[in-house]
Amino acid sequence: MINMEVVMNKQHQIGREILQITYRCKRLVFAKQLAAGVDKDIVMNGRILGFLAANAEKDIYQKDIEQETSLTKSSVSNLLTKMEQKGLIRRQSVSGDARLKKIVLTDLGGQINEKNLKAIEMVDLNFIRGITAEEQNELLRILKKINCNMKEMEEETRHD
Repeated sequence: MINMEVVMNKQHQIGREILQITYRCKRLVFAKQLAAGVDKDIVMNGRILGFLAANAEKDIYQKDIEQETSLTKSSVSNLLTKMEQKGLIRRQSVSGDARLKKIVLTDLGGQINEKNLKAIEMVDLNFIRGITAEEQNELLRILKKINCNMKEMEEETRHD
């Protein structure tokens, strides 16, 4: 028989550990980005810059960023407007649909993304210190399962 108290306690511990790691990671990456000379207001746009850089060969639109970040349409619209004002991105009209705008990374946005990647890499290298390749693979496998479970829960919540 499954002892639900033990199961719930373990789940709580796992969730708490994930949250603590997430917060520490954000703080460390933020500190490294600032140390690399990235403006603190621009740091918050790092995920979108990274997404645009990783998909530079594709046409990316606001809806793609909404899906990638799980942010609302209005939040992404506001972020993109601010990023455009800072010169990190530009919106290009698409022939055939004046309403549709392709989101393109500027040279400045690309430079900031490179600094962000270096900061993340420095933190990542410290994450894995003392952890074998086999342990890293197992951790990634488990984290991907947890992430899939969370995505399913989000979908179920949206349909309720």
